[in-house]
Amino acid sequence: MGTARGITAGFMAASLPMAFSVFFTFLAEAGVGALSGIGSFAIWIWSFYLDVTAIGQNYRFRPGKSFLIALTPYILIVIFFIALMALGVAAAVEGIANMQDMQSLESMITQM
Repeated sequence: MGTARGITAGFMAASLPMAFSVFFTFLAEAGVGALSGIGSFAIWIWSFYLDVTAIGQNYRFRPGKSFLIALTPYILIVIFFIALMALGVAAAVEGIANMQDMQSLESMITQM
């Protein structure tokens, strides 16, 4: 309870259903892609549910708190990519704003 050993064992047990996704890969190769996608998604949902249960059982959290803890890495990945896109757009806007005229654009393109 509440140890790294316990949560590791819980996560390892929760990832066990992912081993059955190989059957859905065979279905995709057989031409039944829709069934493969649905089956893979169902296995992913079940594995996520088992992760939430492992967190709740190991740390004695309520299901809502366990769900938020399990969801946090996915939220952080989305925030990271949104921030990366915002920085890219800001850099592009800054570059466009600092252009003097079309001649500087032409010289920049020829330098590339």
